[in-house]
Amino acid sequence: MATPPPQPDPAEVVSTTQDLTRALEGVETRLGEAIEQGVAEAKNEGKRKLRQFLAAAAVLIVLAAVIVSVIQLHNSQISGCQAGNGSRAQQVQLWDHLVGISKPPKGESVAQIKQQEQETAAFLSYVHHVFAQRNCAKAYPFPLWP
Repeated sequence: MATPPPQPDPAEVVSTTQDLTRALEGVETRLGEAIEQGVAEAKNEGKRKLRQFLAAAAVLIVLAAVIVSVIQLHNSQISGCQAGNGSRAQQVQLWDHLVGISKPPKGESVAQIKQQEQETAAFLSYVHHVFAQRNCAKAYPFPLWP
């Protein structure tokens, strides 16, 4: 049986997500401070500057929300792929077991048994190919960096 490709460590995925969340919280804090500072400066410089600043702040907030959504989507894709790998492994295990407990009918000739063994080996090879593990990290690379 071929060894499955290495899968990302779920703890590492969670840790990376938490790190990104903390970083976004830091951005949010700095953005809040910048907004307060911008509001104070805008009072002195006029309404035009305030509108420009608020538009930029809104763009940054939307961008932060998009980044969080992309991270959550990526994590969902990886989780779904890993669940699929678990299901595929169970299918292979089931077919291996069924073939293992099957016995040729009594009264078959040696040639018939040998032919049946070859067909069974070809079938199991097909099952292992169809239900092969997927490399989730390769199938769903993170879109924000290589």
